[in-house]
Amino acid sequence: MRPDLAARVADLEWAHRQAAGTLNALDWVDSNLDPNIPAFTQIAEGEQRLFSHLPYAVFLPTVMTNAAIQAQRDGQAPMQEALLLLFARMEWLVSNRRRMWSPLSPLPKMLATLVEAFGVDQDLHREDPEILARLAAQLPLWHPWRGTVERAKEVLESTGDLPQAEGTYTLGTDGPAPKILADEVFVCHSSTWWDERSLPDSAAAYRIESGVLKFQNAASEQQVPLRCEDLLLEWDPERPLPRQLLRLLPTWVVVRLVLPSESRK
Repeated sequence: MRPDLAARVADLEWAHRQAAGTLNALDWVDSNLDPNIPAFTQIAEGEQRLFSHLPYAVFLPTVMTNAAIQAQRDGQAPMQEALLLLFARMEWLVSNRRRMWSPLSPLPKMLATLVEAFGVDQDLHREDPEILARLAAQLPLWHPWRGTVERAKEVLESTGDLPQAEGTYTLGTDGPAPKILADEVFVCHSSTWWDERSLPDSAAAYRIESGVLKFQNAASEQQVPLRCEDLLLEWDPERPLPRQLLRLLPTWVVVRLVLPSESRK
């Protein structure tokens, strides 16, 4: 009986197999020339699953179709069978066109254009079909609320790069300034930057630790507090800065580095 019972409808099953890369040859095409076979169905033939698309024979004169069917039964390869094989992938892709830009895309690498348009660059998705599908599934929820470390971590978790976001703090998501702020590394900024962040009558506590200049007052830990746009980042000089994380954050985010002392590591 056509079609047989299956866990998924034919076009969805085909999309899954195409995305998995198991339909590279043409042995999945049902090349039966019977014009009565329903279009875009699947059948099980032993362990193999065959997919039939539009039966071209229905558009031809009956005598021509019958001759082609008989030739096929005699072990010959009629032109109609060649046409079925030639256009099979195109027909099934057209049938799945509504899934092209979804997590169920039969061509998941196409999703690279989509996720990159939403700010997730190639360094993150690495053109990996599974990562691209996960990112595409996340976009509707992630993009409207993007711009925070918390949301960026969700994307990094999908790509397997979550460790890059460890050791990051923001005032908006982490509450009061963490104690590790006392180990902030001194970086030159404009006078406006310092005026907007420095507390009145605050005094710097300059000192060199681990080969870098630190300035925060370890006693009060509030000389230059965090603002909502600041990103406090624990810095490991032996590792590069988490560029992928920063690419997922707004351009106005201000990175502030801390180099924890040995007692805080």
